Amino acid sequence: MNKPTLQVCLTNSLMHLHQQNLNEKLVVFIDILRNTSTITAALFFGIEKVKPVSTVNEAKAFLGKPNHIVAGERQGIKIDAFDAGNSPLFFKDEDNSNKTLVITSTNGTQSVKHAKAAKVLCCGGFVNQTALVAFIKQQQLPTLILASGWQGDVNIEDTLFAGALVSNLRSYFDVLGDPAIISEQLYQQNKNNIVNLVANASHYNRIAATEQKKDITYCLSVDVANVVPVYDGEFLKL
Repeated sequence: MNKPTLQVCLTNSLMHLHQQNLNEKLVVFIDILRNTSTITAALFFGIEKVKPVSTVNEAKAFLGKPNHIVAGERQGIKIDAFDAGNSPLFFKDEDNSNKTLVITSTNGTQSVKHAKAAKVLCCGGFVNQTALVAFIKQQQLPTLILASGWQGDVNIEDTLFAGALVSNLRSYFDVLGDPAIISEQLYQQNKNNIVNLVANASHYNRIAATEQKKDITYCLSVDVANVVPVYDGEFLKL
């Protein structure tokens, strides 16, 4: 029996190369620092559903709406007047029951716009690695791992996690393309040194400069939020 294909797109600005038959594929979008880590954590900590939006103005429309938390950042900085920034730890000790998170970010929520035509669209990171691998295997669909990157360019942390997924899924898929090889090699060469490698990343340093290093530690922790957010056309839910 033929195995389904597995490919990697190293930044969402290259998604125009992957639109063919997108409606037949599973797309996994990742933004390790921090959007998909935050979405996953929010649902793990009890948020009912997450509405990703591309623009600040779209998110602003939900300010003050009952049972809604409006969160967002640009360039790693919390947007003024929003309830939260893009921190996965914001939800940890809160009562999140029956609440909807509306979130916009520099990179991660832009990936939803590029990939919303997928048959199945989900997200995650190191925080839900094992659950995400199990979910991808279960779907048995041609799969695209979409690294959000940074403002249209490739970044270290998303490429690294894309490689972790390729490494864990290789036996079950027909791995295609140089981006998959590149990401897997980066992961294999650094899997015992992830924190030190990511410390060289430009976005790591942007976040660290705003005194949010606890977020980084959480986002690089494996299996601390073992749930899989899946997009239904409007919301990401469990």
